Amino acid sequence: MADIQIKWSCCEDLSIRESALDCGFNLSTLNLSGLSKDRSKWIVDEVTKYILDAIESCWEDDNPRIKFGDVKNGIYVISFGGNMCIGYENGESQVLYIGQGKIKSRLKKHLRSWVMNFSESLQDMCLTFNMAKVVVRNSRTPHKEVESDFIEKFIEKFGEKPILNSIRGVSHNKYHKYTRASSRPLHKKQGVSYGWKMSPMPKNDWFRELKG
Repeated sequence: MADIQIKWSCCEDLSIRESALDCGFNLSTLNLSGLSKDRSKWIVDEVTKYILDAIESCWEDDNPRIKFGDVKNGIYVISFGGNMCIGYENGESQVLYIGQGKIKSRLKKHLRSWVMNFSESLQDMCLTFNMAKVVVRNSRTPHKEVESDFIEKFIEKFGEKPILNSIRGVSHNKYHKYTRASSRPLHKKQGVSYGWKMSPMPKNDWFRELKG
């Protein structure tokens, strides 16, 4: 058994709409799906870079000795910010996705895939990113083990995977013990009172679990 100590870096309440406006794009009047493929990709790439730079800045404030792009054994949790939550089978949570790997490149991939969907139906929603480097003694893949444990803990509590996780994590036979602080992003944020509960309709792309 290993006690997992995770030091989280958090970038809170990033708005895709506000980020796009800062880049010079008004998503309220801009139909990305109606633009040419090249122009749409350019806009998505610009907004993605802007958000990723903000996330990297938060990381470097908390981890001045660890370069964001160098983190390979990372764990991250993407959640709704503000007072919005998802209605899961056994309760409400703001968690959207639990992932692992090279945090910067993984988040870049997610954002490129999701900006289009968010811009069409959820552009006013804010996102919160919790990220950490994972080191466990005698383990070559601690980030994969932690991701698997977190997804299983989420399923145990809410009855299903986070809405954007299409698969469970990699199974393993190790037992890790987590403090509440180490698993903080899975818990309801202190002081937050949910004001809205969202559940996607069957015809919505978000209804079908998206592969991360």
